[in-house]
Amino acid sequence: MTDSKISSWRFFFSLPLAQRVAITLWITLLVALTIKTILKPTSHSVFPVYFKAGISWWQQVDIYQVNQGIDHYRYSPTAAIFFSVFTLMGITLGAILWNICSIMVFITGCNRFRETLLVHGSTVNKECGGFFIISLFAALSGIWNSQCNAFIIGLILHGATDLIEEKSNRAALALAFAFMIKSTILPILALLVLVRPIPLFPKLLLAISALILFPFLTSPTAYVLAEYHSWYEHLQDTKGLRWPGFRDAWYGWLVFQEQLHPGNFNDQLWSIPTNFLYKLLQLLTGFATAAIVIYWKARVTDKVELIFRSIALGMVWILLFGPASEFPTFAFIAPFLGWAWLERKTWDNGKFLLTTSLLLILFLGWQNFTFPLRNHLPVLLSALPAGTICFAFWLIMQTHFKFSHWSISGDSHE
Repeated sequence: MTDSKISSWRFFFSLPLAQRVAITLWITLLVALTIKTILKPTSHSVFPVYFKAGISWWQQVDIYQVNQGIDHYRYSPTAAIFFSVFTLMGITLGAILWNICSIMVFITGCNRFRETLLVHGSTVNKECGGFFIISLFAALSGIWNSQCNAFIIGLILHGATDLIEEKSNRAALALAFAFMIKSTILPILALLVLVRPIPLFPKLLLAISALILFPFLTSPTAYVLAEYHSWYEHLQDTKGLRWPGFRDAWYGWLVFQEQLHPGNFNDQLWSIPTNFLYKLLQLLTGFATAAIVIYWKARVTDKVELIFRSIALGMVWILLFGPASEFPTFAFIAPFLGWAWLERKTWDNGKFLLTTSLLLILFLGWQNFTFPLRNHLPVLLSALPAGTICFAFWLIMQTHFKFSHWSISGDSHE
């Protein structure tokens, strides 16, 4: 064994136990995902959807057509061109490279988020092992089936960090690219513009416009226009569709109703939320989220924490009341659950809320565990929205406690 290998092993074993466990788990995940992809490249993976869209784009075939045996492609033409980079590698190698890319963007985004708060001094706990372990398990469902949620939250964290570091051009590009892949993150962009309108808003509009126009450089104008029209029609046709994988507030309401009036629960799982009161609740909670961020902006002098806490609160709203929240989507709050673990000692009275949130999301929120029990214990299926609500209360109350405490401490010191 060479000296460099010995030195690497010594460095590894010199790390705290939690960090060694985190590194081992992430490497194990990457290896296992690679082996699964080699053996069964199309099994339990959405990459074939991206693969088909990438091929169809360069063949000038409608990328939103129904593909038998795989799901619909739901993202923008710009995203299809991006996915075609992996498509050119073939279904197996392309899937492997996409998984590596997605994980790397997620990990580096999470690490920049964590280090920014540590360097800034607003987070005291420097133990990153627990942060990355929690982030892995919270995001695992979406990473394992090759969805783009981990990639998107990584882009958002990179964009937010760039915004903090006054790299507004890079920030706008990262955020705009995340939006072009998944338009459901629009509330996050709106909250960031609310917090930092200048210079983000004009540059974000410019970046989104450039990405929308980019496909015209790759294909005939008539085809690109037709694809944008197909994308719009597809979004209109599928916006009301639901399946039992959705885990939002409406789903929690169905579970609650089942406890009061047992009935044909499996049929109810597919119901569309047409209730006027629920629609009103979505609207009111959206306004409440914006109002809380405005309140934080007026009271929280720490602009670094303000940006990340606003993103975390926006992610909570998306998961509870947004148009598409399923098991893999919970990657959206994965890094914020890990960060909350670092912050756990800053508010002693909130430990119960945080522990409950982690228990519900990381353990009871597993589909393979809860779904077979849905006929016997349907209440378990509300674990993810219930855990998200607990995290929302922890986030709001901990923010109020922490910054009120800092204000009092500062006044006393002076």
